[in-house]
Amino acid sequence: MTIDLVRSARKEFFNTGTVLQSYLYRTDGDLECLIGDGCRLRIVKGAYLESEKIAYPSKADVDRKYLEQAKKLLVRGRYPAIASHDAAIIDELKRFVASRGIDRKSFEWQMLHGIRRDLQRELLDEGFNVRVYLPFGEAWYPYFTRRLAERPANVLFILKSLFAK
Repeated sequence: MTIDLVRSARKEFFNTGTVLQSYLYRTDGDLECLIGDGCRLRIVKGAYLESEKIAYPSKADVDRKYLEQAKKLLVRGRYPAIASHDAAIIDELKRFVASRGIDRKSFEWQMLHGIRRDLQRELLDEGFNVRVYLPFGEAWYPYFTRRLAERPANVLFILKSLFAK
């Protein structure tokens, strides 16, 4: 349904884009469809707990799909957004960008405000575009706590990042 809404909205509002979650089995098909439409896309691993019926259960599978899909976006996407705080994934994608001669300004990295500031600075210093994501508004706290409750491992990740220089 979301993909249909995006495709419909793009008829009137060309810059409409969406976010795809790599951990969902359906994402490969959605990615192909939306790249073909020239849609702006943001790729994320996916943060919510989902049934094994619709999502890859293992981190290794999610990481593998994320890398495949991010590489496809870097080659064929229209100014894609690569959302990750994972240094190993970012390093792999930086090597891919260099090996393919992809312009560092033809896409952007996206990260949450306050998380991996060191990595944000490093990417900027290397000439990449970086966008910082900051949830705000009346519902920011419920959003934040829901994200933490869905994946308790996120708590440790966030705490480590908050106290890193």
